[in-house]
Amino acid sequence: MRVRIGFIAGAAAVSVGLLWLTEIPLGVPGEWTWNRIRHDGDDALIVSVLGVFQALVMAAIYLAIAWFGLRYIDRAKRWQVGTWLLALAISAGSWLIAVQETPPEGYRLTKAPWVLYYPAMTGYFHKARYEISDTASFLHNYEKLMSGGDVLHVGTHPPGLFVLYRGLISLTRGAPAVKQFLLWSQPQSVRDGLDVIDDNLKPSRSLTDDDRAVLWLGALLAHASVCWVLVPLFAIARQCESRETAWKVICFWPLIPAVSMFLPKDDVLFVGLVMTFLWSWLRAVHARGSASAFGWGVIAGGCGLLGLCLSLVFLPIGLIAFIAAVFSWRLDRSDDSHQASLSRTWRDIVKRAAPACIGGGAAIATGIVLAAMVLEINLLAVWRWNIRNHAAFYSQYPRTMWKWLPVNAIELAFALGVPLAMLIGIAVLKSLRTSGDRVDVSRRASLLAVVGVWGILWLSGKNSGEAARLWIPLMPLAVWLLPAAVDSKSLNGNNVLTDRTWLSLLALQAVVCMLTVMRVSGFHFGG
Repeated sequence: MRVRIGFIAGAAAVSVGLLWLTEIPLGVPGEWTWNRIRHDGDDALIVSVLGVFQALVMAAIYLAIAWFGLRYIDRAKRWQVGTWLLALAISAGSWLIAVQETPPEGYRLTKAPWVLYYPAMTGYFHKARYEISDTASFLHNYEKLMSGGDVLHVGTHPPGLFVLYRGLISLTRGAPAVKQFLLWSQPQSVRDGLDVIDDNLKPSRSLTDDDRAVLWLGALLAHASVCWVLVPLFAIARQCESRETAWKVICFWPLIPAVSMFLPKDDVLFVGLVMTFLWSWLRAVHARGSASAFGWGVIAGGCGLLGLCLSLVFLPIGLIAFIAAVFSWRLDRSDDSHQASLSRTWRDIVKRAAPACIGGGAAIATGIVLAAMVLEINLLAVWRWNIRNHAAFYSQYPRTMWKWLPVNAIELAFALGVPLAMLIGIAVLKSLRTSGDRVDVSRRASLLAVVGVWGILWLSGKNSGEAARLWIPLMPLAVWLLPAAVDSKSLNGNNVLTDRTWLSLLALQAVVCMLTVMRVSGFHFGG
């Protein structure tokens, strides 16, 4: 199956045309729609032109590093691989900043402090700053807070994000050098956004330098999380793929439109921890030796528990990780005779899985017990309340499921970027037609896990509306499916995706990302 760049470019052009040349609702009218950004007036045009120029320069730098990295990555020493990954991550961060500066005023990086400050957007900083005077008491009473039945940001999340902002507030207050650096490093658009907040506050609540530093630090953490994904994603892909293929895969990640659109929302913040968890878990399940498997399992369990203290989105992530491991064990029959019984195969799976599962389970159980004993918080009860409150959301904000089923699928394609979405579709089809060696087994295992769980979430109707945002923590896993599409050799050795074609697709994805960010707002506000 050849990758036809002309067809993909045509589909990408259609998607951009629908955003820019039509007024087709981006969602379901009356239930939820994303807003189009208007480019009215000479000032908006000038700002956009300057922003586009800056973004194109950063995109060119990113593509240059991607290209030269591909040339050298296969024969590089391990420390050199790390250097290339660092260079790619830094250029990705520069690109993320630049592409967010392409829309008109009010939709640029100005949005960062607004999103993190106002309760209608998130509310974690606001509660940590103004309503929590003692963290220990807050955790002790958190279950009672959840029982209040809030169905939005507060009631559907564990306490981790509140604790995170309490920590950031303490950091800036206790480290003047860090605070000064954060104040110095703020772009002008961020300062403008902070000034707008301050101008609309009562004098008693005017923003302090500490507040300004914390809000920018929260935004930087989300950006850093996106860039960090490149490292575990490369390591995961390298378990069964060549360095070249792994490199080709990860280069698409920072070019996903939804990531730039929704920075610095917590949905984006989670992606780094999601991939760190998956990386450590896969290291555990494929480790040689029980001690190594147990140790990596403990690390994976710790990451998983930390994730569950931030958001219940880590539940489906954990399910995907477990299913991927089971399928990789189940499909890999290389050590089994053809006469091996099914029960023998499953006994072997249990034997191989035990050290990793015991290590992960022990870490999670220990964390839950320590939280109850030391912090006096019943995490299991909190999670039950979070699930109950999330379910109650749809009773207060009804959604028509049959309308959202097709809309969510289309929205996902736009959120990923049509070039990347089509490549993932090609990868899925190719993975289903593979022959059965170790690489094919790994590809099919990840495919069955990601597509299976994601499909259940989609068909359940529990993500009706805002799928482009809610599914961001799953998007690195979608990129994980790419190897079958970007591998330069097909099963019979024919060249199906040249390096130049790959670079062209990468450039096309960057352009689609920029044009989407310029046109669609992930938040209901404007300048």
